[in-house]
Amino acid sequence: MHVMGNTNETNMILRTITENDFTYIIRHSKPEDFEQVFQIWYDNQVTSLNRDIKNNLLLYKNRFQNNFKNQDGNFKFWVAEYDSIIIGFQSSNRTESNPVVTNEQAESSTYIKIGFGGKNIGYNIMKICLEELINTEIMLFYGKIIITNIAMIKIVEKLGWIKIGVTPESIKYPKFPKSLLYVYNVPEK
Repeated sequence: MHVMGNTNETNMILRTITENDFTYIIRHSKPEDFEQVFQIWYDNQVTSLNRDIKNNLLLYKNRFQNNFKNQDGNFKFWVAEYDSIIIGFQSSNRTESNPVVTNEQAESSTYIKIGFGGKNIGYNIMKICLEELINTEIMLFYGKIIITNIAMIKIVEKLGWIKIGVTPESIKYPKFPKSLLYVYNVPEK
């Protein structure tokens, strides 16, 4: 693997990564990335939650867009891009409504475009996100991983996340699957 750093804020490229003759960049998201990022999220919902969300698509899109539009120094989206196509994203999302701690905790969300799995994109984009969290107010970064998502479990454990629990399968329908809860304790600068 070859990794080059680039902190040029004009184009927001954070890293250029080459693995097995496959080169892509990881950068901060731009407003025009929304449709591609949303499509990646949408395409993965059937696989990850086994749900057909078409009936409420506009509602979900508006909620997702609200997170995407309201990025700041703590809560943001990173994207992996190959040949002008977004192939994955990582986000840090709000978890708290208490104004005292609202900027201190966040939820992780990582999605890879279908057809681009197995290229270490999830690992690399999450690693960059974790490196950047050091410069935010976020102290605890949470993740909930469906127990069948072995690839993501391996990624978070390799990156130093701590398993803190297991959620049961929900009783109400549509059932939310049993999941593992992880936390990443963000280090000081």
